[in-house]
Amino acid sequence: QIFNGRTILQPTIRSGGVEDAASGLVGRGLAPGSYISIYGSGLSEVTKVFSTGYLPLSLSNVSVSFDAPAQGISAPGRIHFVSDGQVNVQIPWEFQGLNSVKMKVSIGNWSSGVYDIPLNEYSPGIFEYDDATSGRRLAASLDQNYQVISGANPVGKGDSAQLFVNGLGKTTNQPASGEVSPSENLSTTHAIPTVLIGGHNAPVQFS
Repeated sequence: QIFNGRTILQPTIRSGGVEDAASGLVGRGLAPGSYISIYGSGLSEVTKVFSTGYLPLSLSNVSVSFDAPAQGISAPGRIHFVSDGQVNVQIPWEFQGLNSVKMKVSIGNWSSGVYDIPLNEYSPGIFEYDDATSGRRLAASLDQNYQVISGANPVGKGDSAQLFVNGLGKTTNQPASGEVSPSENLSTTHAIPTVLIGGHNAPVQFS
């Protein structure tokens, strides 16, 4: 018999391969609603970033499922990015209040082994980027004119800065998993974070 077929690698999550997408740490647990990075091999056959106005349930046939069997909760992760060695996904808000959740990555009918993720109410981490001017890795932030703060555009003392942060916990007017925050009746975090700049307290005006 002659037939056409192909093979794919079974998705594999490496040991210690799940971490906060901003800080690269796990700490005391990862917060529902936050972005995480999954590292391994065979996680996707292509490299792709989402292009919709929301985070999709599947991207290039890759999906991520989260389960808490004891509580009878199952929810799909909302995907931001996929590649052979990395998947970025949002932990569904539905798992707030739990200590752990089970996760797996699937390509169609092929799935990785189940990975246990510790959860915590908060897992703050600042997103970063590589600054070409200074050659340093800097906090992803905007000045009060909505321009990227960089070595070429430092923020002035007494001015406002907008920091892009992950894992600040539950919010008011909470959006559904994968959906953007509302532009009216803004979502604010229940707990206001403490921000230190140069060891000095920087009052938080909005979170």
